[in-house]
Amino acid sequence: MPRYDDVPKDEQLPRTRTTAPPAPPAPAAAAPAAELAEEAWVAITTTVPVSVRKQMSVACAIHGVKLKDAVTEALRAWLADHPPRLD
Repeated sequence: MPRYDDVPKDEQLPRTRTTAPPAPPAPAAAAPAAELAEEAWVAITTTVPVSVRKQMSVACAIHGVKLKDAVTEALRAWLADHPPRLD
């Protein structure tokens, strides 16, 4: 693999990071942070399309939200629309 300085200048990415304008503050989460902090957490593993993962990563970065908090909010919203039937 070539070193960065060995790549022609017109093919190099800028060395300084360019940033977008500051994002507006994220909306309040469905559950207060204190409530989430007190609840025990468990790791889950699943697979999603690469495009969905990329969109989530970008959206979380833009809105200043941790991925785990965005996924938790999405799961809670889905569960609200699809309550489990315990017949």
